[in-house]
Amino acid sequence: MDNGQYISGDRNIGIQNVSDATINITQYLGKSGEYKEMCVALAELKDTCDAIPDEKEAVKQRVKQQIRDKENQIEAFKKDVLLLAQTFGQTTINTKRINDARTLFEEGKFAETRAMLEAQEPDMAAEQDYLLKQQQQLTERLQNNAMEYRLLAQTTVVDYSVESRVAKVCGYYEKSIQSAASYDSLMEYANFLFDHNDLLKAEKYIEIVLNGHTESDLQKVTALGVSGAIHTRNNKYRQAEQAYSNAIDAYQPLLEKYPGQYISEIALIYGNLGILHKNMLEYDKAEKELRYSSAIYLTLIENGEKIYYLNYAISLYNLGILHTRVDKREEARNELAECLYMYREMLKVNHDAYISNVAQTLVSLGHLDKLTDPDLADEEFSEAINIYSALIKKNREAYLPSLAVTLNNVGNFYFTIGRYAESEEIYLYALTLTDELAAGNPEAYNPTLANLLFNMGSLYGQVTANEDALKYYREALDIYMKLQEKAPEIYKDHVENTLTFILQVSSKSAN
Repeated sequence: MDNGQYISGDRNIGIQNVSDATINITQYLGKSGEYKEMCVALAELKDTCDAIPDEKEAVKQRVKQQIRDKENQIEAFKKDVLLLAQTFGQTTINTKRINDARTLFEEGKFAETRAMLEAQEPDMAAEQDYLLKQQQQLTERLQNNAMEYRLLAQTTVVDYSVESRVAKVCGYYEKSIQSAASYDSLMEYANFLFDHNDLLKAEKYIEIVLNGHTESDLQKVTALGVSGAIHTRNNKYRQAEQAYSNAIDAYQPLLEKYPGQYISEIALIYGNLGILHKNMLEYDKAEKELRYSSAIYLTLIENGEKIYYLNYAISLYNLGILHTRVDKREEARNELAECLYMYREMLKVNHDAYISNVAQTLVSLGHLDKLTDPDLADEEFSEAINIYSALIKKNREAYLPSLAVTLNNVGNFYFTIGRYAESEEIYLYALTLTDELAAGNPEAYNPTLANLLFNMGSLYGQVTANEDALKYYREALDIYMKLQEKAPEIYKDHVENTLTFILQVSSKSAN
C-alpha cells in the first residue's frame, strides 16, 4: 500500500502511514456505537433491496441509491475517524482535556468525545482570550526590545571608538531581528554587511527580506536592487542579473501608476546593471546601460534637480572605467577628468563627504595614464595615497581597505616600470595593512591578501631574491588552497598559477 497517497473527496485529506493507523482504527470502530448503527442501517437497506421484486425497478433503484449514500457515509466516517486517530497519535501535548478526549476516543465513544470538548468550550475560550492577550503583550515587548537593539546597533555604527565595533553591530542587529524581524532592520543589516564585505551573510539576510518581509512594490524593488549589488560583488553574476531584471520588471507598475516619480531609481538600477555587465565582459550591453543611466541623471540636473549631481558624477566614473577597459582611452580620460572636476567642485560644499571620491577617481586616472604618461600616473597615485592616509587617521576602519588596495596597485605600477625598491617599500606597507584587515575579517580580505603575497613573490623573483620569492608564493598558495575549498571555480586557476611560479623559482634556485 502507498503510505503517502492522497484521497480525493470533499476534504482532500492527506493520509500517511495508513497501514499502521488502520489496525488502531478497526479497534476504535469496533467499539463505536455510531459505526455499529450505520452498519446495521446499511445491512437493513441491503435486505430491503433484496426483498423488492424486480418488476418494481424504480423502487429498487431508490433503495440502491440509499445504499450508496449510506456506504459513502460510512467511508467518510472512517476517514474522519482515521484523521482523529492520526491527530491523537501525533500530538505530544498532554493537557487534561486532551487526555480525557483521547481516552473516550480510544473507547470508541466518538460522540461523547465531542460532547466533552464542547462542554469545556467556555473554559477553552476564556483561556484563549487570556493567552492571546499575553501573546499580544509579548509581541509588543519583543517589538520594543527589537527597536532597542536596533538603536544600539545604529549608535554603535557611528561610534568608531568602540572596540570590535563591527562584530558588536552584527550581534545587536541579529538580536533585534531575533526579537522581531522587520523590513527596515533586515535591510539596514544587509547593507551594513555589504559595506563591510561580509557578502555571504549579506546575501542570507537580503534573501530573508525578499522571502516574506516586503510590504509594498517599492520595498520589493529596493530589496532586489540591493540583492543585485550583493551578488555582483560576490561574483554571482547571473543571480545579480536576474535580481536587477526582476527589479526593472517590478518598477513597471509603479511607473505606470506614478509617471516620472521613480525615474531616478530606474537610473540607479541601470547603472548597477551596466557595472555588472562590464564585470561580465558584456561591454556593449554595459555601455548602453551606463549611457542610459547617465542621460537620465543629466536630464534631471538640467531640470533643476541638483541633488543628482553626485549620481551623474558616479555614472561618468563608471563610463570612464568601462572605456578604459575597452581601450577607448580618449573617451575614458574625458569622462574621468570631468568626474574629477565635479568631485573637486563638490569639495567646496562638503570636503569630508567627497574627498574619498576624489581619491578613487585619481587612482582610476593613474591606471589609465600609467602606460602613456607614467610621471602623471605617479602624481595621481601619490595624491590618492596621501588622501587615503589622511582619511584613515580620522576613520581607520572605513578607509583602510581603500588605502591597502591602492598601495597594492601602486606597488604593481612601480614593479612594471622597474622601480623595484619603491615597489618593495609600497608592498611591505600594503602587507601590514592587509594583514590587519584579514585578521579582522578573513573571509572578506584573504583573497586580497593572497593577491598581494603573490605580487610580492613576483617582485622578489624578478630581483632574484629567490628565498623571499618562495616564502611569499607559499604563503599565497596556502591561502588560495583554503579559498579553493569553498569556491573551486574561482580559485582553481590561482592555485595552479601559484604552483607554477613556485616550481619556476625552485628550479632557478637549484641551478
